[in-house]
Amino acid sequence: MSEEWVDLEEFYVCLDAFIGEVGSKGSEVFRFYIVSPKWLLRALESSDEIELGRGYLIASAYNISKVEYRIKTLLGNCQRTCWDDVIHAISRYAIWESEQ
Repeated sequence: MSEEWVDLEEFYVCLDAFIGEVGSKGSEVFRFYIVSPKWLLRALESSDEIELGRGYLIASAYNISKVEYRIKTLLGNCQRTCWDDVIHAISRYAIWESEQ
């Protein structure tokens, strides 16, 4: 996890989730960016880039319990019969390590 805080209303937290197949010793790394609306607005104002929403969880207040709950809920919706399909489903929400 890495963090950038300007104030309580302007935060950016980078969270890496290590997710593996049941019974497997390895895992894949998926990245989530937890940002406040104020941080996102500042980031967009100071750049001519266009941000994509994938990988971003936007929250008005940083609460790790709520973040964990939201990620677990998303992951619960990504259950598939094949591990490759699981990875692709998770990639709709998070940024897979191999994409970075």
